[in-house]
Amino acid sequence: MTTLRSIMVAVLVAVVATAALGLVAVAGPTKTRLIIVNGHAGKKIDICINGHEKRSGLRYGGKTVQFVGLGPKKLKFYKSHASKCGGKLLAKRSLPALADPGDLTIVLTKKFPGKVQIFDNGPLNAETEPGDGQFFWRHAADIGNVSFKYSVIVREPVSPVPAADPVWQKGDTAEEAFSSTFEVKLMATRPNKTKRLAKTPFRNYRLGQHREAILVGDTVKNTRFVELVVGMRPEATPSP
Repeated sequence: MTTLRSIMVAVLVAVVATAALGLVAVAGPTKTRLIIVNGHAGKKIDICINGHEKRSGLRYGGKTVQFVGLGPKKLKFYKSHASKCGGKLLAKRSLPALADPGDLTIVLTKKFPGKVQIFDNGPLNAETEPGDGQFFWRHAADIGNVSFKYSVIVREPVSPVPAADPVWQKGDTAEEAFSSTFEVKLMATRPNKTKRLAKTPFRNYRLGQHREAILVGDTVKNTRFVELVVGMRPEATPSP
């Protein structure tokens, strides 16, 4: 998986003031958080972990949060069915045992390769302080190469992510921590094009949030961003 970390730095410096926050010890979690997204267009799915159905009938673009222990996990994704873990198997993926609690986003897509995308959510960097936020922008769509562009609330012209406007491939991600609230919108286009494939409205990125915008879909018509907003995990903040 390619990680694109050089993102929005100049804009964030200009529009986001850095808050000085004192470090405090934060108790770490005891379980791994799995944020699971249905990026398989046209299918409602059932999600099974180690043979137990954890979510039934999850629609396209839907998401669920599951907390699991540190042992190995077998994830299976089925076409939604009345019987538990009994529908047509769409995909499966194994997760190894973890030494420490993790924080993962998992996206079921329609096509191989990479039918099940797994993104590691952190920690982002050693300078993230208690009360900060973090965001991740991700390509998990089966539509080939795209470019991501963004605009902040000052309604400036759209800017590519990162500034060089690279080509994004399925599995790419860009991420950053932030120390003050700001507003931003995101869009996906074909490389070196301006016509939008998908977009988000302006969103208020608040402190203490873990936010994601994940591009999903397998045709231009059904491509969209799935937006996630959950709380920050304690392990994304350092202890003294």
